[in-house]
Amino acid sequence: MKRLSISLALLFVIGLTGCQSSEYHDIGDVHRDVSAASSEAQLWFDRGLAMTYGFNHEEAIICFDRALAISPDCAMAHWGRAYALGPNYNAPILTDDASHQAFESMQRAVATSRSASPVEQALIQALQARYSWPAPADRSELDRRFADEMRKVHARFPDDAGVCAATAEALMQLRPWKLWSPEGKPAPELAEIRRVLEGGLKRWPDHPALCHLYIHAMEAGPEVALAVPAARRLEPLTPGLGHLVHMPSHIYVWTGQYDDVIRVNLKACEVDDAYVQERGKNNFYTAYRIHNYHFVAYGAMWEGRRELALRFAKAIPGEIDPELLSAFPEV
Repeated sequence: MKRLSISLALLFVIGLTGCQSSEYHDIGDVHRDVSAASSEAQLWFDRGLAMTYGFNHEEAIICFDRALAISPDCAMAHWGRAYALGPNYNAPILTDDASHQAFESMQRAVATSRSASPVEQALIQALQARYSWPAPADRSELDRRFADEMRKVHARFPDDAGVCAATAEALMQLRPWKLWSPEGKPAPELAEIRRVLEGGLKRWPDHPALCHLYIHAMEAGPEVALAVPAARRLEPLTPGLGHLVHMPSHIYVWTGQYDDVIRVNLKACEVDDAYVQERGKNNFYTAYRIHNYHFVAYGAMWEGRRELALRFAKAIPGEIDPELLSAFPEV
């Protein structure tokens, strides 16, 4: 799936003009101390990190840009921007524009990393393996190199929850949405992914990225019920991030908890309505918002709630900007 380019220049403008309020979407306790950041830049870095955890990468870029406008020498804000521009589990293919901007942001992270902490320098060094310019037509080798580098960072810094999550995500990116065969057989990478995530969840059971990724790692396999605790824990962690509010239903739908499917997705729709008021509908995140509608309708069908199912199914076309369909019909 193509990464949506509301042009990234436009994202920068929005980031400087549309995010001035001290009020923001509730990201819960997501925080990572970063070097060379003022208190306000730190706040925007944390928001960007939370948005990355919630797969709202466009909003993450806006937040990292805001942090950099305040503290331009914050290496980790450059790192975050480069990371958010890269491939992810739902969008593994990059446009040339995204590849170029990611490469440039990665280079800026390197250039400003002299005063960064050891773990920050390790994360920035690892990210260099993820991008090259000109970008290759097939980036699978870059993804493998990045996963290898993140393994090394995780080995050096086993007590860092963020490193644990980034390592798991890098490994999952080697086979997005193909961690299980249709017959329920695990992919070769899955054993390592589970070791990383399950080890991390034992230490940091309330880390939203670890819970999110574990749900994705387990949802298509025969042991899906093992992820129910992570789904339950994820529910209250980031009340203002609609996709993470929704994510527990990826487990509930497989375990027959249809009332919970409806409940969390109604809440996710409510949360994302606030996001639409701020950002509109012409963005890649619309695909995630519509996903909530799908789940409400599906859960309602299984519960025999015909009126609710039809209401949300019929509401979907009105939530999609025609310009979005024209530019990105796959969304």
